[in-house]
Amino acid sequence: MLSQTIRCSRRKTAFTLIEIMVVVVIIGFIGALGTLSVVNKLKDSRKKIARTFVNSTLKGALDLYYADCAMYPSNDQGIDALCKQPQSSPQNWGGPYLDQDPVDPWGRAYRYKTPSDHGNADFDVWSAGEDGIDDTDDDIGNWRQNSTTNA
Repeated sequence: MLSQTIRCSRRKTAFTLIEIMVVVVIIGFIGALGTLSVVNKLKDSRKKIARTFVNSTLKGALDLYYADCAMYPSNDQGIDALCKQPQSSPQNWGGPYLDQDPVDPWGRAYRYKTPSDHGNADFDVWSAGEDGIDDTDDDIGNWRQNSTTNA
């Protein structure tokens, strides 16, 4: 009788396949939500990096070029004039104003145009944003320095 009691009180405690599958699915779902959050933060940080680079580094380098040469680089010279002296530059060129040709966080060259199409500066300097297409809502330019929604 004692051996029978011991045998009856022993229960196997193991997880079923369905229980394990449910836990794996829940963990996968939580992981996917975390990944989406990280991806969104990465997109936001790329926009902030591009906005800061346009409004401080590039604008500052172009202003230094202007201070030395009494003019901004021509459209033909472009941003390259900040890294290496163009053949047609004034003799007062004091560069290089940047160490290397700047690329945006998406790996594409920044754009430059003078005079400005947006009327608030002598030049436009911008990144075409994530889509790489000019004149779309995700462009990040010196004319949008106070914008927090589209840049």
